[in-house]
Amino acid sequence: LKRIVAALTLLDNMGSPLILHCLRKRFERNEIYTNVGTILISVNPYQRLPLYTDQVLKKYINRGLGVVDMPPHIFNIAHD
Repeated sequence: LKRIVAALTLLDNMGSPLILHCLRKRFERNEIYTNVGTILISVNPYQRLPLYTDQVLKKYINRGLGVVDMPPHIFNIAHD
């Protein structure tokens, strides 16, 4: 339970308790986006987060094709 991943496909066990635990821990870090393969899970943070600034947008626009080390984000899905 110590390994929190941005892509749930990296989990050893895809059981509901471990998935929920990972989503909860990412939520506590204000990391509201999590990937499951090509699917993006978004958890409502119930607050404004600086996720849609021009700086963040430019980071995703200017990334090269095939770059996979970007954090999960709606801009990443749009880029693909």
